[in-house]
Amino acid sequence: MYLTIYGNPVAQGRPRFARRGKFVTTYDPEKSRSWKETVKWQVLAQGVPEPLDGPLVMSLIFMLPRPASLPKKVIEHTKKPDWENLAKAICDALEGICYKNDSQIVECNVKKIYAERTGVQIGIKPKRRRLCYETNYWVTGIMYLTVVDHFLFCWPSPQASWGCTYLFRSYRV
Repeated sequence: MYLTIYGNPVAQGRPRFARRGKFVTTYDPEKSRSWKETVKWQVLAQGVPEPLDGPLVMSLIFMLPRPASLPKKVIEHTKKPDWENLAKAICDALEGICYKNDSQIVECNVKKIYAERTGVQIGIKPKRRRLCYETNYWVTGIMYLTVVDHFLFCWPSPQASWGCTYLFRSYRV
């Protein structure tokens, strides 16, 4: 699922506290709340299918406004706001629309760049789960069952002094 949100990205602000009688309540700052609403409405306008299940990988590219004094050759945005707060605002806004809970996001790639047109490009896809394993190899007399993505496995062999193999068998779960 690939989405584009137009507008000036706003970082998630610190929660605000208010006393209501004997109780203290927390709420989002107005800027953060309005940005999240903008994101929600633009995502719904793009026709998102039902929320995704399982572990997800998210990719975010924040396109921020370039100051007039900055040379055109500078592409990466190294000033405030920081990427964590920008990503947190997007993750909170998409909760319940693109995925059930933002705890489903197990991997996130974030990039901040200067651009003429401001906004966010969002990519969300299910995480491919790969299970690779090898058995029946003896290393120093112990049989190993190795569960890894990739691994160089060496063992003493009766035919040669040492044998090595690269684990490449993958089983999709």
